[in-house]
Amino acid sequence: MLGGVTGKGFMPGQSGNPRGGPRGPRTLTTRLRKIIDQETKDGKDYGDLVMQVLVKAALKGDMKAMSLLLDRVDGKAVQEILVKQEDGDKRINIPGSDVRSKPINAG
Repeated sequence: MLGGVTGKGFMPGQSGNPRGGPRGPRTLTTRLRKIIDQETKDGKDYGDLVMQVLVKAALKGDMKAMSLLLDRVDGKAVQEILVKQEDGDKRINIPGSDVRSKPINAG
């Protein structure tokens, strides 16, 4: 049988996990951010260096680099879709979609 006032084994105000969860990076994103924020020998961080490489690739004509830069700076282009309905056409904007704008019959 569990003790304590609550019947769950803990006194009111007492944590069931007093030491908390494990410390440190837990996800790929937090681990990448930690690395990207580190300074190099010349005082820049790795994020700056990655951006410089990306910009140089875009300037050399790399379309994927250009697309990535534009998506990060201005956001993905909004794609408009026209849905034909009995009570009138409806336009739907889908951010970041690569669906082509053409009529869709809904009924």
